[in-house]
Amino acid sequence: MWWWHKWAGFCLLSQQCISSHKSQTLQDYFGMEKSNEVGGWMATNVRNGDRKVYQGAINEYGPRSVRTAGLVGNNTLQLISDIGLESNVLPVKSSDNAAKQRMIYVNKKLHILPNSMLSALKKQEPFSKSLAWSIAGGLFKKVPPSYETMHEVCEGRFGPEVADYLVSAFVRGVFAADSKQLSMKAAFPPMWGRLGPKKAGMARRPAIKNPDLFNKSLMSNPFVKRAKREKWTQWAMANGFSYLTD
Repeated sequence: MWWWHKWAGFCLLSQQCISSHKSQTLQDYFGMEKSNEVGGWMATNVRNGDRKVYQGAINEYGPRSVRTAGLVGNNTLQLISDIGLESNVLPVKSSDNAAKQRMIYVNKKLHILPNSMLSALKKQEPFSKSLAWSIAGGLFKKVPPSYETMHEVCEGRFGPEVADYLVSAFVRGVFAADSKQLSMKAAFPPMWGRLGPKKAGMARRPAIKNPDLFNKSLMSNPFVKRAKREKWTQWAMANGFSYLTD
């Protein structure tokens, strides 16, 4: 059937992974990109041609880090190892300040996000009330059946500030996507089952056969072992994430 031979719409790293492990059942594939450049929302302030002469800071306008947790985190680390970019990885360890503090840029100012229950109970800029109050109140609200995007559901439950400041930054950083377009049902099935419309039900994803066995094979990779040994919580790219697509 044709879909076993032609795949479209996946990202560059998916293409690399498939080409590296291509089987006889997957004989041909191609990628499609909606914008003028590949990489979706991946956007670094310095591009490939300027990196040799640029001396300033590297800033990300899209995704800025990749988490190391779980099977997905291990699989991504192995992929980076397979394509030979280990030396370009900037790890963030659990003891680093970057792992303990999160910041968002709102109204031309950097704001530190609450990192404990106590700080979440206090009102902090740029929010007009405490995050704990917004989250707790939203858990008991209902959203219309037509709501599906991350922005719609979170704004309906927790208010526009949480949706605009927290959820938008989170979705851009993790999925390189727009929270007003990303489906909560597709991207976060457990969250969808709890926060989505009352009768939405739990979304299902295709399951990996023998996930424990698959994860065990990933854990044998030296790069994955290093990340676990050094207690990485996330990592970034020294040359920016656009380096993957340039």
